[in-house]
Amino acid sequence: MIATNDFHRAVAFGETSESPPKGVRPELTVNGHVRRGGVAPDGREICDRLRAAAEVLAAVDERLLAGDRIITSSVVSTPIQPGDDVAARAESLGSVQLQIT
Repeated sequence: MIATNDFHRAVAFGETSESPPKGVRPELTVNGHVRRGGVAPDGREICDRLRAAAEVLAAVDERLLAGDRIITSSVVSTPIQPGDDVAARAESLGSVQLQIT
């Protein structure tokens, strides 16, 4: 999965904040139908993921810097195919839409 980048072929970033929003429930819609929903990680889980990323980077003499953006995992995912209209929404965080070509 890592070698082929299966989980992160695309990403959209919005505004940053000092602390993660609580209780965000993201969902993916494909062709107008909700395919998947989930619960975004809480602040403690995000800190754990950042700590783990920092440890991996430290092992190769790198480090996280202020302003770095880190993708640690998908909150929700679903198979899609060419021609699909996809929308990802996460309540107070906003949404992004795209058509797969």
